[in-house]
Amino acid sequence: MTRPAVVVPGLIRLLRLVVPASTLFVIGCGAASPTSPSTGGIPVTFTATSGAQVLVDSSKDGGVWWFPQSGPYDPLAYHQGKNLADAIRARGFTVDELPRGAAISSALLANYRLIVRVGNCTSYSSAEISAYQQQLSRNMTLMLLTDHMNGGCTLTDPLALRFGGITWSGGETGTVTTFANHPITAEMSALQYIAGATVTSIATPSSVELLGFIGPSQKPVMGIIKGFTAKIFFLGDSNGIQSVPQPFVNNLLAWAF
Repeated sequence: MTRPAVVVPGLIRLLRLVVPASTLFVIGCGAASPTSPSTGGIPVTFTATSGAQVLVDSSKDGGVWWFPQSGPYDPLAYHQGKNLADAIRARGFTVDELPRGAAISSALLANYRLIVRVGNCTSYSSAEISAYQQQLSRNMTLMLLTDHMNGGCTLTDPLALRFGGITWSGGETGTVTTFANHPITAEMSALQYIAGATVTSIATPSSVELLGFIGPSQKPVMGIIKGFTAKIFFLGDSNGIQSVPQPFVNNLLAWAF
């Protein structure tokens, strides 16, 4: 399906998703502390797996990726993000998952071909934003998954803002059914959206390609940021993708690699 001709002030459109009550726990930003109680709020250490290709950066997770774990964080034990991480592993990729509170550095991020940043529940230091900025000049893929901003996490995603001029707000639940034509959206007819944020403005619309829209007013929720060597994908919801919707996940991984 092609994009509608409707234009939203300062940006463009959106996708629609429906939320089956049995799919996931709807735990979003603000549902949990972004640092482990066991560390007293002190950032935890993390050792990258030698040769891992994919990093899930859930260091700023507010309760979407690691729920119900509250620390110490075990990628082998059940957590909401495990299905997605395991689905990526099943396709032959090695995956590291950052615990809440882990420190972000350019040296760490440079190890990975694909970085899936999940959650945006605490502020980034200038050094962490710079670390991400440095990755955009190399051949890699960055996926920015944020979540609703109706709870304790109300700041817009600083990485989406820095790299694409994108501002997020609010929370929508439903089914994304309007998609622009792109390899990421190939053969897609619907995508669950579970209490996710929607795009409210884009500083430079020409630098962003919107791919999905939700609701009667066609609010934008998904797209790519252009103008960098790296590929950058963004989505305003983290819960829905953790159920490994297809062909969406396969499309994303094919595009990323």
